Amino acid sequence: MYALVNGSFILLGPIGFNYRLINSTIKDDLNLDYNVGPLDYMNVPINFNDQLKILPVVNDIPHHNRKTEYANMIRWEVGEDRLTYFYEILPIPLEKLKQQYKEKITNERWHKENNGNITVTINDIEIKVATKRENRSQLASKISAMSADVRRRFKFQNTWIELNSTEMQTIIDEIDDYVQEQFDWEYTKHNEIDACGDCDALLSMPEFDISYTNTGDSAGDESSTTDG
Repeated sequence: MYALVNGSFILLGPIGFNYRLINSTIKDDLNLDYNVGPLDYMNVPINFNDQLKILPVVNDIPHHNRKTEYANMIRWEVGEDRLTYFYEILPIPLEKLKQQYKEKITNERWHKENNGNITVTINDIEIKVATKRENRSQLASKISAMSADVRRRFKFQNTWIELNSTEMQTIIDEIDDYVQEQFDWEYTKHNEIDACGDCDALLSMPEFDISYTNTGDSAGDESSTTDG
């Protein structure tokens, strides 16, 4: 990442080496005729004069535990050959951790709900049924159009079977039971998260594997995505 600086003032950046944007900013904002080309990133740092420079961006982030701490930008320093962002390490608020963990659990529930395959036995024939929402909707629409005394032939993952509406309802009920199990799991995990009184209790949960992403409005949030 790069920055266009004029003295201690950052005109652009951190950005990729967008030479057109750099040239237009120099021209429009400073009324100067300096120009760079698409390959001039290889020449960075570039000193147009004593004040105007293109510098590489470096993040000075102390080592920290990304599961319990986050880096918050506190200041920057324009040097001769680089622009350095300095960070402090702060503890992640427990409620933020809980929120992110709940989102992870909800995403896992959605994945299990929509990527499951259950086995249903109808008239001694085992069939594999996908639990994704599209499949559930298709089955529900089919049963609504079936008469109780009519049997129709269906294919479930390479297995052919004739079903009436009652047997079709059995399949739908089995899918509903599976889906409900996933929501019950999500509900239980959310309650376990709410019961955690500190970060250590939350981290001890076997499903916990999250690195915190600061999404607030502080200056550190803007530069937290910059690379050295």
